[in-house]
Amino acid sequence: MIDLETKQNSSYIPEKWEDSDLNILNINGEHKSKKKLSFTYKLFLFSIFIFLIAGGAVLFSFINKGASFSENKIVVSSTGPGSITSGENNKIEVIISNNNNIPLTEAYIMATYDSGENIDGSRNLTNKEIQIGDILSNTTITKSFNFSIFGSEGSIKEIKPILFYKIPKTKAEFTKESNSVSIVLKSAPVIINVKALKEIHQGHVATFTISVKNNTKDNIKDLIISARNPHNFVYATSSLMPFNDVPSWIINNLPANSEKNIIMSGKIDGNIGEVANFSFFTGIKKEDATSTNIATNTLSNFDNYNFDISNIYSKVEKNILISGQYLDIDISNDLFSSNNISPGQTIIIEMIYRNNTAYPLDNLSIQAKLITKDIDIENSLAEEGYLGEENNLFVWDKSSKVDFAQIPAYGTGNIRLRVRIKNEAKNGDLFRFVVFGKGDRNSEDNVSNNQDISIDKTWIVSSN
Repeated sequence: MIDLETKQNSSYIPEKWEDSDLNILNINGEHKSKKKLSFTYKLFLFSIFIFLIAGGAVLFSFINKGASFSENKIVVSSTGPGSITSGENNKIEVIISNNNNIPLTEAYIMATYDSGENIDGSRNLTNKEIQIGDILSNTTITKSFNFSIFGSEGSIKEIKPILFYKIPKTKAEFTKESNSVSIVLKSAPVIINVKALKEIHQGHVATFTISVKNNTKDNIKDLIISARNPHNFVYATSSLMPFNDVPSWIINNLPANSEKNIIMSGKIDGNIGEVANFSFFTGIKKEDATSTNIATNTLSNFDNYNFDISNIYSKVEKNILISGQYLDIDISNDLFSSNNISPGQTIIIEMIYRNNTAYPLDNLSIQAKLITKDIDIENSLAEEGYLGEENNLFVWDKSSKVDFAQIPAYGTGNIRLRVRIKNEAKNGDLFRFVVFGKGDRNSEDNVSNNQDISIDKTWIVSSN
């Protein structure tokens, strides 16, 4: 131990500290142990440390705020006309807002849209690219591009611009889509209408009346009208000479607000129940088109061909159902099973008729023609019918049979004809029996009243 006097007179440094608490002399020369830090004081110091760390993080975030980026801070919107005339020039405006604190670089707008239809049914896809460059931070810019769309009246087209861009210190390209602009084609430069039957008998001739109208205030030159016909249609004639042996026609000049008609006809073959699909187009020929528009099968078929039209002004489709007889007539007894008749024989021919449609059939008429010299006409009789003005012609209609004023949908009935063969008929003479029937399909629209022969039967006179 050192005394107080020694401590006061000289500096003293202990050789080592004791493991025990440091003994410190108080002013009275007494030894006093140092107190340990309290828990509350330690907690206070720790809180200050955490506060400094949090404050530093906030400061760091504030300093680096300008380098943050979010796609949600980019807004792209587009506006355009709600309706236009087909083929006219119009404009789409694209508004771009960059609400980030960094610029967008190498930016451009791309819009891909359907600008019209080709004659083969494919679409004309048009790409519009608008270069922008840099879009500064927290700025809004407006860009626009012109467009024109062709199509039929009432059709709807969609245009959806997309923004492409990069951000500083990156090589990746990003995109931001705009809203779609829906555009209705309120009218076309040329309007096409086609009138035709919606149903036609198998093997009969179909007639199409094609009307084209110039819907503008200007003359249209070299207008093309073209038809795409199915395999089972055989072209016959048209009122205007076809171009280059295909079902296409050129109108050299169609004055403003004027109309022209073309009539095309041909036979439709095919199976009963099939639908023949026809398409008709109008447009302007491409400037670089060559005259190689030749049918691939025969010149009367016109199914597969190529006619270069830059854009379709208007298009219309017609579907025609191939049908069978709307009125069936058959011999109901067994006379068809035998081919022989005898001189002096009386034949009772019973026929059954049927309305094959789902609608009433008005003014039914059935005619039976006996083509022979061996009929004893005075002793032959059509029950509920009468002898017509022609030789050996028997008729049933509403004047002799009240039911024939109207036959209900799918209605059926019977008629009878008694025929006597002359006694003088010779072996080998022929007796031909031909029956034809028709009615008025007044309850249906765009259908044909034409019919084929229902019965054509020949017997041979035999005395054996």
